Amino acid sequence: AWQLLSMSELCMSDFDLLPGKASILPSDLILNISFFVVYLALLWLTTKLPMGVLRRVLFLIINLACAALICAAQGDNVTYLNAYTQGLRDLCPYVLLISAIYLATRFLAFGQSWWIAAFLPIALLAIIRYAPASAVLRQEHWIGFSYMAFRLSQLVVIVRNKLTPMPGLLEYLGFAFFAPTLMAGPISSYSTFAASESASDKSITPPLTCFMRVVIGACKVLFFSSVLSRLTYKGLLLDY
Repeated sequence: AWQLLSMSELCMSDFDLLPGKASILPSDLILNISFFVVYLALLWLTTKLPMGVLRRVLFLIINLACAALICAAQGDNVTYLNAYTQGLRDLCPYVLLISAIYLATRFLAFGQSWWIAAFLPIALLAIIRYAPASAVLRQEHWIGFSYMAFRLSQLVVIVRNKLTPMPGLLEYLGFAFFAPTLMAGPISSYSTFAASESASDKSITPPLTCFMRVVIGACKVLFFSSVLSRLTYKGLLLDY
């Protein structure tokens, strides 16, 4: 249920194409909604599986596929296939970096050097933000690393204080690359994510309430954002 609630954040992201820029993300409203429904349906199907390796692997694959789709939207390829292929290539070093942060968390979180694991994501965020663009890493296409860095830093503190068990690699990557929070936040804790993944409570997150959150998010981005964008500096003063 928390996954469905969080998808309202995904609706508030910008799916519009830049001029002359191909994207695997469709600009057509119907296709956008179709993509959204398919993503939700696949996540819902994973919840029907018993908790275990298979469920976590499928959950991770679905979210990594969505993350590659988002990375593809940042490229300048002229065909959808090339865009998605490049999106997968951009995602590979991204996943390897997060896996390295996981190893630092696992081996340092319970020792005297726990602060290294806690500050490592923030330090990497600063390096990635200010380092020159790399033709190999293409780190400028790593969507959501700002949110992810703070979530992973917070995870070290949560695990060290024994508020939640240390996650395995599959759970860690699933939390890091969970598509709705990858694109638009919020900086939610791993304990909340793990609790809702293992045993969702419909009394806390009623399906109708979750669905209305999604509808409200869609209305904001489709209607209010387009109107209010006319009042910004770009809309008022820049002449195209």
